Amino acid sequence: MSQTFWNDNVFTRGLAKHSVGRKVLNTVGARFLKRRLETFDLLLDLRDRWGVSKYILKYGEYDRDICNVVKQIVKPNPVCVDIGANIGFWTNFLVSDCRAEKVFSIEPEPGNGLLFQSNVKMNDASSKVRFFPMAVGDRPGQLDLYLSDDNAGDHQLYAGDEGRRHIKVNVNRVDDLVGNETVDFIKMDVQGFEPYVVNGMIELLDRCKDIVVLTEYWPTGIVKAGADPQAMLDQFKNNGFKFYIVDEKARVLTELRPDEVHSHIQPGHHVDLIFSRRSLSASY
Repeated sequence: MSQTFWNDNVFTRGLAKHSVGRKVLNTVGARFLKRRLETFDLLLDLRDRWGVSKYILKYGEYDRDICNVVKQIVKPNPVCVDIGANIGFWTNFLVSDCRAEKVFSIEPEPGNGLLFQSNVKMNDASSKVRFFPMAVGDRPGQLDLYLSDDNAGDHQLYAGDEGRRHIKVNVNRVDDLVGNETVDFIKMDVQGFEPYVVNGMIELLDRCKDIVVLTEYWPTGIVKAGADPQAMLDQFKNNGFKFYIVDEKARVLTELRPDEVHSHIQPGHHVDLIFSRRSLSASY
């Protein structure tokens, strides 16, 4: 990106923990702050009020528990797909911590896409990453992407009741983007559009028998997107997948029966689910 950025030091870290401090940094200098995580760097957006950038600026980490589990359950040197790649946290984590051989990264929002590419380049990961600046669904074409003004992780491929501005984005199927590649791991987070994405990667799921899928499962968002949450779970069940959830109290990966999933979700909230045909075990 052409804009300069704040460097990571005690002063900028302290200010960036607070909303007022982030506004000050953005007002008197650059929009972005470079932050060192455990194994890689990220440029973070000081204007992001509720997304990945804000969370890392405030807490210094992101998805720690899920990341610790993923490191234990993915194969060495995996081929991965990052659906809803956002600004690149998960793609860089997969390359840096999981030693991914290749990551197919998909992100439709242009601002996120520019920051994603800067973050991949910053960590010398470009040779491992194939970036697709588009959305994915059950068929090729175009869709409206409804943009959140204050959360760079909450852009949606359906019209809600918030009167959001929207842009046209290209859409393809994961099956068409990945081709005949054998994929080991998928991370998927697309704000309720997941059932359509799954319908566009049936060939991949059938072909890759040892694949592991991590997804945000948000029934409320799925219904808003015009799909059936239970139908998505049934697809994985009927395709031979086991269901897992990270048990935050026991700090282990726990297998669930498909009919137990909704009992773990409070109304309006989401849960991170892991699907795998093989048995998984992890603690963190």
